[in-house]
Amino acid sequence: MASSQSPVLLNGKPGRWIQCRHGLRQGYPLSPYLFILIVDTLQQLIRQASLRSELCHPLSPDLPCPTLQYADDTLIILQGDLCQLVCLKEILSSFSAFSGLHINFEKSTFIPMNVPLDVAAQMSSTLGCPISTFPQPYLGLPLTATKIHQCDLQPLITRFDKYFAGWRGNLLNQSGREVLVCSVLSSFPIYAICSILFA
Repeated sequence: MASSQSPVLLNGKPGRWIQCRHGLRQGYPLSPYLFILIVDTLQQLIRQASLRSELCHPLSPDLPCPTLQYADDTLIILQGDLCQLVCLKEILSSFSAFSGLHINFEKSTFIPMNVPLDVAAQMSSTLGCPISTFPQPYLGLPLTATKIHQCDLQPLITRFDKYFAGWRGNLLNQSGREVLVCSVLSSFPIYAICSILFA
């Protein structure tokens, strides 16, 4: 990044060249868009490997390998096959090399399903990730292969209770109370649906 230069347009004419010495700082408005452009390359690499049948959908061979991304969280689902895992490791390593985005395999998790323990241990060693099980936290919510039970949501509920314990509604002024009432009333359908699902 220190070798690049950029001019600034002043009244439609480029000014003097400025030597770039730092990358984008955290919180810079352009950062999310640049991240999306770069991470889309990872999606395309995985899709191309799926078209070459190097990575396969766990259920249907006609579909590409599912990849879900939210911010810097990435969830990749594929068949429990050692050759496919080696291919995925190569894709992630090459993506990290050309993009400069470091992938921390030690903080990543590998969740095998219906894979023998010895094969799962070999796959985990190849990928460099620890083996984990369901329920697995993803975006703050428990991710499971089955229906979520109320006990799976209890740590989240406990955390919210602890957060709201010191909060006092009587400290709000009139307009603050109106906002609170409107917020509670608008979220009532969600609570009703949750009470039906977890009854």
